[in-house]
Amino acid sequence: MRFTSKTALVTGSSRNLGRDVVLALAREGANVIAHGFQDVAGARETATLAAAVGAKATTVIGDVGDAQEIAAMVEQATRAVGPIDILITCVGFRPHDDPLAITPEHWRRVMATNLDGAFFSAQAVLPGMIERGFGRIVLVAGDGLFGGPTGQPHVMASKSGLLGLTKALAKEYATHNILVNCVSPGTLHTGDSSYREPGRDYEQLGKRSPTGKVTELRDVTQMCLYLCAPEQTGITGQTISVNSGTQMH
Repeated sequence: MRFTSKTALVTGSSRNLGRDVVLALAREGANVIAHGFQDVAGARETATLAAAVGAKATTVIGDVGDAQEIAAMVEQATRAVGPIDILITCVGFRPHDDPLAITPEHWRRVMATNLDGAFFSAQAVLPGMIERGFGRIVLVAGDGLFGGPTGQPHVMASKSGLLGLTKALAKEYATHNILVNCVSPGTLHTGDSSYREPGRDYEQLGKRSPTGKVTELRDVTQMCLYLCAPEQTGITGQTISVNSGTQMH
């Protein structure tokens, strides 16, 4: 199994993509840490499901937009399952708002969750990765940022920031065998109606795709796992779109 003896923290893993990534890592032999914030029960269920396939699993709960909470979560997780080798940030706050009605407080909340949280999560795990000479970090963005959707200037700004953060961290820590990449999913088919964006016809979106479907969770999950695998040593600083061909950059 590819991830035996490795420990992975997946932020935003109460459901959907984050949960799928945790379970895939668990099946590949990793120790896993499921993170949640508002959906505490979901994060704990993810850890329970991971333990059921034989993984050493734990849960951490906290706000990734708060650097002190992230540091505390990483310390707690390290005590429970060991030093963190892999970080995948799946947290995503994606409200739709009238741009003229966005308050400074709401703007900062979106930026804190989507961009600050990714940076401070990486900052918390990087010292241990440097010490051990191994690390894999994947920041999850979203292909909407390449199309400029309406009603989401705060979301697009925060997600675009992940692309620059990926390059900066990749260049900074490459000599320590720490690889940092960004995965940018297209419209995801999750089977969870609460995850779907209002007003979007997912069936029609799939029909307009070159592959005839919207993006499957498993496709994004497998890309995350490939980029994090110990044998993967040649890809860093990249943003890789997994979108069923709906956009071709």
